[in-house]
Amino acid sequence: MTEPCTLTTQHTVLAMPIGDLTVVREGDLLTGLYFPHHWYNPDPVTFGPRSDRRFEGVAGQLEEYLAGNRTVFDLPLKPRGERECYLGRRLARLEHRAFHAA
Repeated sequence: MTEPCTLTTQHTVLAMPIGDLTVVREGDLLTGLYFPHHWYNPDPVTFGPRSDRRFEGVAGQLEEYLAGNRTVFDLPLKPRGERECYLGRRLARLEHRAFHAA
C-alpha cells in the first residue's frame, strides 16, 4: 500500500551530470533520493508537491561529490522504513566509492 505524503513532504528534481535526480524531503529531513532508471520508484504521490526551494544544500553536496570534491555527505536524513533506509545506504555507498577511488 502506498503511504500518502504528509503536509511537509516535498520534492525537487535536480539536473545532474548523471541525469535528473529526484530528492524528497519531509520538513528539513531527506527521505528519498532517486536516480535515473532507479529499479524501484515509489508512487510519485508519496513525493508531495514539487518545490525547488530549500534543496540547495542537497544540490550543492551532490554537485561537489560528482565533481570529486566531496567524499562524505552531511545531510539530515529521516529513514522511515526499509524503502526509506535505501537513502542512507545509497549515500553511504557513494561515500564508500569516493573513498576507495581516492
